[in-house]
Amino acid sequence: MRPQPDQSVGWCPLAKGWVKLNIGGAAGSNRIAKVGGVLRDSVSSWTKGYNQCVGRCSVQQSEVWMLFEVRLACDCGLISESC
Repeated sequence: MRPQPDQSVGWCPLAKGWVKLNIGGAAGSNRIAKVGGVLRDSVSSWTKGYNQCVGRCSVQQSEVWMLFEVRLACDCGLISESC
């Protein structure tokens, strides 16, 4: 396999009226996991955010919790399911 060239990755402005949801989940060596997310508007300003300790679980389980949190955000009308 040939090495791939480095690629620049950056934030691209959103269309006016859109928001972007960044989410993540992680578990430490003690298996205490946390999930969180942030909503930013079309000029990258913070709109809403959250974080939650979900207790003892694996990294994979924390990622499932993260997806559950996205579902809650949809149900609360914070984000659209069509995104």
